[in-house]
Parts: sequence; C-alpha cells; structure tokens
Amino acid sequence: MDIIVRKNSLLRCAGSHENQTLLLLPGFADNGTMFMGLFDTPLADRFRLIAVDLPGFESSPRDADIGTLHDYGAYVADLATDVAPNRPVGIAGHSVASIIAVLACERLQRRAAGLFSIEGILTSSDAYFSGNAAEHADPSTFKTAFLEDVWARVHAQPILRRYHSSVMMADSVSMWQLGNNAKRMSAVDQPGQQLLALKSRKLYYWSPVNTPDTTRQWIEAHPQLPSRQFHNASHWPTVDQPIETARAMFDFFEQAQKSLLGLFDLFPDALSWKGSIGKRPLWVKMRVMVTATPRPLFIRLPTIHNISSKYSMSRVQARLQATVVKNRNSHRNHYTPVEDGKG
Repeated sequence: MDIIVRKNSLLRCAGSHENQTLLLLPGFADNGTMFMGLFDTPLADRFRLIAVDLPGFESSPRDADIGTLHDYGAYVADLATDVAPNRPVGIAGHSVASIIAVLACERLQRRAAGLFSIEGILTSSDAYFSGNAAEHADPSTFKTAFLEDVWARVHAQPILRRYHSSVMMADSVSMWQLGNNAKRMSAVDQPGQQLLALKSRKLYYWSPVNTPDTTRQWIEAHPQLPSRQFHNASHWPTVDQPIETARAMFDFFEQAQKSLLGLFDLFPDALSWKGSIGKRPLWVKMRVMVTATPRPLFIRLPTIHNISSKYSMSRVQARLQATVVKNRNSHRNHYTPVEDGKG
C-alpha cells in the first residue's frame, strides 16, 4: 500500500498505475480504512485502488470551500483528473458518498467508467446517520450526541467500534454541514432519482436486512436500477466481507470496462485512416481504451474499396474486437465476470 497526498487529502493506494483507477469514497464521517480489506484481493491486481479520506475526515483537513454534497462532487471529479488525467475512472461510494459519486460522475461524463453504490442513499429513510445533523443547532453538540449514539450500539454491533474511532477523528463542522445538506437532498427521493438518471453505468449493492422498508419498496418499484444483493453482512460489507465485495466490484467494473472497449463508444477523434484505398492494404488507427490507458492501436486490414460502406466498417469492427479481446484476456485472473444484477 502507498500513501500519498493529493489536493490536500490523504489517499491510500494499491495496484499498478497502468491499471484503471477506482476511487473509493467512504460514507458519512468515515475514512478510507473501510476499504483496506479490498487491497488484499484480486481486485487490486486488476485495478488501481485509491481509498480517499474526504476533506474534513480522518487525515484530511477541513476545506472551508467544501461543505455541500455538490462541493464534494466537484472535488472528487477534480481528484479523478489529478490522479488519472485523460483516463477513465471508476467510483465506488458508500452510503452518503454515493450521492457524491453521482455528482462526480455527472461532471466526468464520458470519463466516468462506472459507479458502484454500496447501500447508497436513495430515499430520506436512508439518511439515518447523516440526517441526525438537522436535529442539532451547532456542530459540536451534534458530534457529541452522534458519538454517544454510535457507542451505545457497539455492544450489539461490534463493527461499530471501527466506525466510532473514525467519527472521533472527523471535523465537527464538516460533519454538521454535510449531514444537513444530505438531509435536504434526500427529501422526495432525490438521490434515487439522480442515480437512475445518471448516464454512466451503475450498480446498487445492497442487503435487504440493512435496508429500510421504504427504500426496499423504492427499489422494487424501480427495476430499471441495476442491483446486486449481499447477505450476512453489515452496512460495511467491505469490512465484513471484503472478498465477496471485491468479487462484486470486479464483476461490475470488468463489465464497465468492456463497454469502454466497445466498438461503438470510441472517442470523437478516435478514428483516422492511413494508406491507400482500393490498391494496397489499409491501416486503421483507433485510439481505444486498452488497460484503461488511451493508446493508438494500428490494425492492418485487407484492401477496402469503399471505406464508408457498412461492410467496410464491419470488417474494421471485427478486427478491433479480436484485438481488444486478446488484450483483455491477458489480464484475467481467477475471478469470472458475471452480468450485472446476477449472483
């Protein structure tokens, strides 16, 4: 594991710089340690994992210019550009950070390689941690009451010991501002609607046991939201079940990367032609996403007389597909990807 500081925030990193980057965003008042279990799984062999201490939490100092969810979304989008310039970036967001991830993906647009929401807030019922901020008049009172509430649950839920220590390190003003903003945004199911409207690939990872009835009913009423369930784990499956969670993330982001490698999702300037048409073999240059890095790919094709014809493009696509599959196979390990919503 490497520890670096970017944009005045502490980042815990694992995996090769050559691999596609996944930004891991902890939930309310939490920190990047909640993702440490993923670092010892094959997910870190296939992707570059970066667990973020968001501004105001754990080892990252508060930023006076960052207080709302939109502020954090802009920060994460800028961070993605900083750690992986001109490359696609996947984002996993836990709880309230799922809203931040949605806002960041909206800014990243085509560079957003996918959003993996870990029991993210969909309805107002989900803001059971952050929403408590609205009940207190000042940050200090809120943090004190919040810590007491978490500690009172530790005996029944030992996993909350780690979370309690994270909350102790959090900045009270950051907690209070973010909690109040999350409460307002979660009204009228706005986070769920935003997630549905997001153009980037997405997957909602959730447990029926942890999820409030209202949110469960909302998910059932919106089957168009890709989802995958987990069982026998708390609200922190990355801590309880790191191997199973890594498997789910691997499946999702591997499928998401396939779409980036897809034949119909090339960059606007991706296609250029070099060589003669009709007399000699044609060389085609396509800039595609191979191992998450934009790089030129030259493909030699037989003589093509009409470059604009559907037949000609199908020949280009078939050859490109074979090249992409060959490249992807070189990165396989013992995880076998599955389709979203299955397993």
